Amino acid sequence: MALSSGSGGGKTIVKSGSSGTLYTVPEGKTFKGIMWNNSSQGPGGVNGQIFYWPYHSSYFAHNPFEITLSGGDTVIASGSGTTQLLGVEK
Repeated sequence: MALSSGSGGGKTIVKSGSSGTLYTVPEGKTFKGIMWNNSSQGPGGVNGQIFYWPYHSSYFAHNPFEITLSGGDTVIASGSGTTQLLGVEK
């Protein structure tokens, strides 16, 4: 996935955290990006729903998780490890 704020405008968002809300998409905007975590639990979550890696998956062996969000959507950090978020808000 190419992340660019290039000619289409937009703002690059980079966030990192180990608990709570990382980022809320402003009303009237969209966000497209990736999230990941350095723990075996999962990448974090969106709108109060935490995501978990598939059962029996190995530690640190996960690709970034692609997300596309709309205004008002909230990304939350996993309670384990550090959740990373990178993308473009338009």
